Amino acid sequence: MEIENQSNSENQEKNLEQKKLIIEAVLFSSDQPVSPADLMKIAEIEDKNDLKEIIEELRNDYNRQRRSFQVNDIANGYQLLTRPEFSAYVEKLYGKTQKYRLTRSALETLAIIAYKQPITKPLLDRIRGVESGYILNKLLEYDLIKVLGRSEKPGRPLLLGTTDNFLQYFGLKRLSDMPKLEELGDLDQYTEDDEDTGQVELPFVPDYGEGDLPQDEQGESEDTAPAQPEQEVEEEPEVKKEDTEEIDNGTDAS
Repeated sequence: MEIENQSNSENQEKNLEQKKLIIEAVLFSSDQPVSPADLMKIAEIEDKNDLKEIIEELRNDYNRQRRSFQVNDIANGYQLLTRPEFSAYVEKLYGKTQKYRLTRSALETLAIIAYKQPITKPLLDRIRGVESGYILNKLLEYDLIKVLGRSEKPGRPLLLGTTDNFLQYFGLKRLSDMPKLEELGDLDQYTEDDEDTGQVELPFVPDYGEGDLPQDEQGESEDTAPAQPEQEVEEEPEVKKEDTEEIDNGTDAS
């Protein structure tokens, strides 16, 4: 009986080690964060705690071996990324990673959407005090925000929210990891039920085709204008050129 128990224990250990190698291979080959659900399905893991244990073992292995990469919690998943101190050497091979140049106004708009989502453009404009159509289309182009659907309010304005790429670019695992931005003021004082301020609301038409709308938006083309050819806009009128900041993508370990 004792020999049988020992044999079962050894088989379980080998099985766990095999699953760890499978997860490592998947993370190594992916250039995007992989969700826990996908990892569990691929490696045939039934218990989330087993997955967490394997991820922790991989981290300990890489730390002990002083590897140049690590497993990061990012965008509601896991991704194998080069450690920051080695990014400069990787850039020598691939060149600098793509950079998105965002104005201060774009960063402010993105922060408001992140903290108030789902949010409509009329409420966003009311909070900012200016028209936001130009910035919204830029954030859509960078895949930092997306259309979640339509509000039930009159006119059924589009509801906006952030994407997983937003989490990835800012190195966040989930939205709850966002820091409190005091400079934005008290956003809770603004709601979709606020009375109309009398400001003229300009329509917001995302620069993508009808086929790219969320599933519940299909068949509602009469509420939206046809997609226009993408045009290059030199700069946003109300923003000074010096008020720019950069967001750098992470460097993939693979």
